[in-house]
Amino acid sequence: MSERQYDFDDQPEFPDLSADESEFLIELFSSMNENLLKVANMRLSDLDYAEDVVQETFLAAIRNVEKVMQSENPKGWIMNALKYKVKDAQKLKHKYTLLEPAVISAFVDIQNVSEQYDFEFREIIMKDEYKILRLIYGAGYKTHEVADMLGVKVEACKKRVQVAKRKLAKELLK
Repeated sequence: MSERQYDFDDQPEFPDLSADESEFLIELFSSMNENLLKVANMRLSDLDYAEDVVQETFLAAIRNVEKVMQSENPKGWIMNALKYKVKDAQKLKHKYTLLEPAVISAFVDIQNVSEQYDFEFREIIMKDEYKILRLIYGAGYKTHEVADMLGVKVEACKKRVQVAKRKLAKELLK
């Protein structure tokens, strides 16, 4: 198995890109986006999740732009990054499958939101993340309905749910 040639988790900030780097990445992303999405969707069987994985792959390329540009095969570098992102996503998806009943049972009772949040979840997730999960899992709202309530895009709401579930999974599956 090949070793990862990039490090995206330890670099939360984006580098300042030169005009050449930006042009290179835009061209690379434009030529590969559709194929990457097909591969990710085929492996994950979830188009929304596949889109997130492709975006995370591109973020890894942006954070490692020098390595991508110096690579003998930049498209291969991107495909390799996607391979690792898909593997990570599959692990998380499996954890979420295990976590789903726990999350649902924790959010079924939608009474006393503040008291339950303060008692059980303050150290794990932010209060707004808690409220979103309560609305979706406790009250049965759809993600697009919660997004409308909050005045945010559906994708932003989905990402908040994903982040909150990831935090809960990390804590509850210890």
